[in-house]
Amino acid sequence: MLLGWSPLQNSEDPSQPVAYLFDDVVFKKVGNVHVEERRAISPELLMGNIAVFSRAVQALRFKMKYRVATLSFHADDIDVNAFNSGDITLRLNIAAATELFLEMAFAGIPPKHRPPVLVGTHTHTGRLEVNIAMPRYVLTSGGAVRSYNPHPVTR
Repeated sequence: MLLGWSPLQNSEDPSQPVAYLFDDVVFKKVGNVHVEERRAISPELLMGNIAVFSRAVQALRFKMKYRVATLSFHADDIDVNAFNSGDITLRLNIAAATELFLEMAFAGIPPKHRPPVLVGTHTHTGRLEVNIAMPRYVLTSGGAVRSYNPHPVTR
């Protein structure tokens, strides 16, 4: 498994993170040209509520509004057909990996103070990618919204 972080943290289009994660057709920049990509297998929502996530991101007044991480599994690690068919063992393993990731991303922050996250899949490439979108905030014990980056700048 590889962990990657999207460089995108804000968009003029507030629906951008959700659209990229869950639309069947997306546009990707290849060189200087945007090309259409049709996903033969539709992305699947594993966790979260799209409307709640979208409202949380849109309500933020910070410059940077969200982070997206991808857990990318080699085709030999996860049988995509079995996963898409609902293999319970694979799905439980992915749920555990996702929970471990969230514990790392929000280390020391109680679950009730974390933002609403979205977790979805991309399997159209022949391997499993688990995408995790997180609004860039946490709540204080008094309920105030504070900016938070689950992937701070590092070397």
